[in-house]
Amino acid sequence: MSPPVKPSLSHSHNINIKNNTNSPIHPIKIVKSNDNSNNWQTVPQRSPTSPTSPSPKIQKTNSFSSKNRFSVLTDNEKSYENSNEVKMQSQEISNVQPKIPPIYIKDNIDFFDFCKKIKPFTDPEGFNTKSSSSGLKLMTYSIKAYRQIIKFLENQNMNFHTFQTHEEKAFRVVIRHLHHTTPTAYIKEELHSLGFTTRLITNCLQYKTKNPLPLFFVDLEPSPLNQNIYKVDSICHTKIKIEAPHPKKNPVQCLRCQDYGHTRTYCHHTPRFVKCGDTHLSTDCQKDSNTPATCALCYGDHPASYKGCPKFKLLQKGRSSNKTNRPTETQDTSTTSIKTNTFQDNNFPPLCQPQWSTSQSTSKPNLPNTHSHPKKKQNPTEPCDNPNTDSVSSQLTNFLVQFQSLISPLIALLTKLIETLLVK
Repeated sequence: MSPPVKPSLSHSHNINIKNNTNSPIHPIKIVKSNDNSNNWQTVPQRSPTSPTSPSPKIQKTNSFSSKNRFSVLTDNEKSYENSNEVKMQSQEISNVQPKIPPIYIKDNIDFFDFCKKIKPFTDPEGFNTKSSSSGLKLMTYSIKAYRQIIKFLENQNMNFHTFQTHEEKAFRVVIRHLHHTTPTAYIKEELHSLGFTTRLITNCLQYKTKNPLPLFFVDLEPSPLNQNIYKVDSICHTKIKIEAPHPKKNPVQCLRCQDYGHTRTYCHHTPRFVKCGDTHLSTDCQKDSNTPATCALCYGDHPASYKGCPKFKLLQKGRSSNKTNRPTETQDTSTTSIKTNTFQDNNFPPLCQPQWSTSQSTSKPNLPNTHSHPKKKQNPTEPCDNPNTDSVSSQLTNFLVQFQSLISPLIALLTKLIETLLVK
């Protein structure tokens, strides 16, 4: 008996293709067995993306993940994010070193002796000074040294003034469209519920009539979240608008010494009354109210708060000159162009009256007078003083004659056309 016929390689390959019509076709690897027989095997090569291949391992991280990535964050997640924002903002603010205000001393002092006295307060940072005709400017490099020097100057009864430190400065905003009868305690309670701590709330009055306005000045305690108050649009059952206050146009005047550039809160100068100019407070004045006023700054017959005081005008002039001394490029170019045009207009030669002949008297058009301010009548028979005006006048005359010769036939043609239309 003959042995059974083995299927050929091509035949077995066709059978596999028919059985796996839906599976993808992979390359075939032919492997020879170790025995001496002629048996061959067909081994399909697996694809790396086949479903039976093991999936790659994914490293797990400790990052936060939500069940639904499109779902709204819960209150706990929001509070966690808000706490992180507050920490980051507080770290940024702590890294920035606040500016320390200078101290202005107007007393006559012995500079060398004064430096030896304040040196122990400023070590190891040190201090710096700058002298001028009005006094001495003292600058420190630490808030601790600044406070110790202020206390030392107060104990020595010296005349000086300074300014508010950055860490004590309130954050001021303006609330608009809030009724003027709203109690300040109610406004404070509403802002406190939103997370803002208020220091002072005052209602604004009209400058002349002193009538209350729907405006409130609100001073907030220093906080890194004070900028969020501009997002508030409704408190006390009212739609409001919160904005920053406008800067003052006039220089600040002290109500204690009547000088400009600082306030009475940080003034330690000798007091002077605004009306009589004497060295006492307003509550200690014993003069009659009908007594003529005397300025404490210029000794004129007006109070120290008078806006027509020479010292006030001098300060205003200095402030305006500083603003006008910074022109932009567009202002420079416009000024140059205006000057150039003016120069060209002034040097443009005046036109003389054209000399019309008797033959052209019938066709003489009505020309406007080209002289701006004539001093005397120009005689047509007299020659023109400027030789350039003869050529200009002749060119103008020729242009008008040619223009009239062109326009006359057009007018005649238009007249005939209108007549024919009326006849029809």
